[in-house]
Amino acid sequence: MLVLVLTAAVIVVFSTSMILKFFISFEASIIPTIILITNAGSYPERASANIFIILITITSSLPMIMVISQMENQSKGILSSIKKKIIKKEELI
Repeated sequence: MLVLVLTAAVIVVFSTSMILKFFISFEASIIPTIILITNAGSYPERASANIFIILITITSSLPMIMVISQMENQSKGILSSIKKKIIKKEELI
């Protein structure tokens, strides 16, 4: 069951076109991975693997969210321009 959840999460990660949605989906796909690691293997390796994956996630996600926010500031609102396009489409309907 968790493998299906992880597969679905990975599909969402790589099928998205918005960078913020990519970031959120990528971070959400770590949760089933940690659960799978917790349920498999012997105890000392499971504990060290979970700690390792959490540390890697934290050290890689902080710079990634900083880059995303920097891109947002430099482009004067990528996300806000997407919101404007969505609002314009809704007004047409």
